[in-house]
Amino acid sequence: MKQIVIGLFVVIQLSAFNALAQSRQGKVESIKVAYLSEKLNLDPKTAERFWPVYNQYDDEMHNAINDLKRGNDSRSADQILDREQRTIDIKRKYSAQFLKVISNEQLGRLFQSEKEFNQILLRRMNKMENRQKNMREGSEEERFRNRPMRNQSRLSEGKDRNATIREGRSDEGLPRKNN
Repeated sequence: MKQIVIGLFVVIQLSAFNALAQSRQGKVESIKVAYLSEKLNLDPKTAERFWPVYNQYDDEMHNAINDLKRGNDSRSADQILDREQRTIDIKRKYSAQFLKVISNEQLGRLFQSEKEFNQILLRRMNKMENRQKNMREGSEEERFRNRPMRNQSRLSEGKDRNATIREGRSDEGLPRKNN
């Protein structure tokens, strides 16, 4: 009986984790769509024709990249190069389809913007991982002890400004007029 309860608990936890991961993936995808739309300056009519082609391209690229990630340790250099060539072939194949919908300049921006988006995403993920790691490793006191005070420079600037005003000088150091 205990095994059934534990098994059920594990299944529920895995399904909750999967739902959370899909929710995050959906958010990332919507941010990516907005980012690429902005970078490519897509009007509604062009976007309507562009996104179905892009979604097919993106699906094929994900499959190829996932194949690259699987079993890297046991493959030969030629097998790895063949998989990388597959991603290049997919880009070439879809380039022709993209050019039916967007300009050559927009196509160049598409590939560049995809790289930029992935770099931004990777940096943010690394920051989140580092924060989580720091939270797990250090106590609350240690985390906040070494943190620079955000308002410290503003406070000291405010004190300096107030001191100059009390001394009868304006911010520019000119004498203050008394009425």
